[in-house]
Amino acid sequence: MPSTIPAIWWGLALLALVAVALVPIGNYCIRRYVAADPWSATQ
Repeated sequence: MPSTIPAIWWGLALLALVAVALVPIGNYCIRRYVAADPWSATQ
């Protein structure tokens, strides 16, 4: 049972790292898509 605790922490740390890495990439892609949309009302 105690051997599974580090695996859980490693999984949570990896998930947090992936989330932190994907947030700026997702924001960049969304802004680029919106800026390229000629029907966008945010221009």
